[in-house]
Amino acid sequence: MILNFAFNFLSKNIRRSLLSVFLIVVSTLVIMLSVILSENRDEVYETIDTHLVCGVERTAKLDIRYDDVEPEKSKELYFNMKNFLDDISDEPEINSIGSYHTFGCVPIPELYEIQKKGNATSGEYMKVTDIYKHAANMFNLKLTSGVYPSELDFESDIGYLYLGSGFEGFIEPGEIYEIKSHKYEVAGILDESQIFLDDNFTSEISATSYSATHDMKYGILCFGDNIPSSGFWLGANKGYNINQAIEKLYSVAEKYDMEDYILYTTLNDKYEMANQEWLFIKNILYKLITIVCISCILMLICTHILDLLSQMRNYGIMYANGFSISDICKIITIKNIAVSVFAFLISIIICLLAVNLVFKGSEDMSDVFNRIIVHIAIPLSLSVIGLIIL
Repeated sequence: MILNFAFNFLSKNIRRSLLSVFLIVVSTLVIMLSVILSENRDEVYETIDTHLVCGVERTAKLDIRYDDVEPEKSKELYFNMKNFLDDISDEPEINSIGSYHTFGCVPIPELYEIQKKGNATSGEYMKVTDIYKHAANMFNLKLTSGVYPSELDFESDIGYLYLGSGFEGFIEPGEIYEIKSHKYEVAGILDESQIFLDDNFTSEISATSYSATHDMKYGILCFGDNIPSSGFWLGANKGYNINQAIEKLYSVAEKYDMEDYILYTTLNDKYEMANQEWLFIKNILYKLITIVCISCILMLICTHILDLLSQMRNYGIMYANGFSISDICKIITIKNIAVSVFAFLISIIICLLAVNLVFKGSEDMSDVFNRIIVHIAIPLSLSVIGLIIL
């Protein structure tokens, strides 16, 4: 009987109930999404650190200043680049040096058709991530078949392809393709869990970075001899720190009169700079969160007071008809719980979609959901709803 009265009140005051739902959804979403944004800062760092063999601590971003020199010197720098990279890669301090970038290339028909069916490319070009040969040891790759980049012979003029798991069953390792005087060999098939770093994240970790990776199911990696045009990365070997590797880099660069044209920034420095930027944004964000949450809670309290005042006559009639004060309080509480639970479920659904979108490149989504949704966002949101119900 009490339940019937509670839901009758709810249906008769649907507009006020919807306003309460809206206010609760806004306050809980603000809390949850702020937690997601905060947690994502560490997630980006951890993802990059996991996928680079040398990690963030032992990797640096390098840039060659071709634009700041005379055309003749610029040509000289470019022509010396191959010998410079070959020399530096042989040094014991250096684990890897090179770059990668994703672009559209002339398609290999068999691979292009599979990639197109997987919606991994559009138009008439095949999407490929090109990686310089001396950067072969830079990434942690997982294969289901084939050989790892460290086992390849890069002395030949052949490009080695690593295909995503979507190619498995259609293409086998060892298959060779020739197109426009270029020869390519399929060196391996990537594991279905393999993801890869986005082009921009290892060169730019910013306060607004959301995801550091993309899916590789229909991706293609090509290891070859294409010299980096201007920017590349340096990874320090185990037992050496990145400063020792950079010092060695400049000593080798002196042989080619290149030391004045190389700029560097360690990924760890980039992350620290992003953190400083994030602290500024975080302070503003938390003030806005506080204002929004307090405003929502005050509006909810006002809504409940107005609801109580408008229903005083009905409650008086109920009391006159034999309902006790505790029964009336139960009806009000049940109504508030129904509104709050409905609003909370909507908030959780929206938040789950947001987490999935932001962390779609994470290897272990269950860990992300548990850490962010279960352990942080839900308890905070339930505390707000508890205050509202009480």
